Amino acid sequence: MKKTYDSIMSLLSTGLGERLSIDPSRITYESKNDPGLPVEGHIVGGVRETIQIPDEYMNRANASNATEFLNWLASQ
Repeated sequence: MKKTYDSIMSLLSTGLGERLSIDPSRITYESKNDPGLPVEGHIVGGVRETIQIPDEYMNRANASNATEFLNWLASQ
């Protein structure tokens, strides 16, 4: 996820964001430890990662996830 976010930010920093009227500061990445629910005899948990992209940008790109949004940006 972080790699996808970094790629989005990299593309937007080239002037593409300005040309497409996309404000990179409205796109965020968050990573949190997620301990999960305890399950006897098992180690659970992991890391929860999210990329928040405003709906207006996702709709314009006709994207349903960050990878599709990245692919759309790369094609612009």
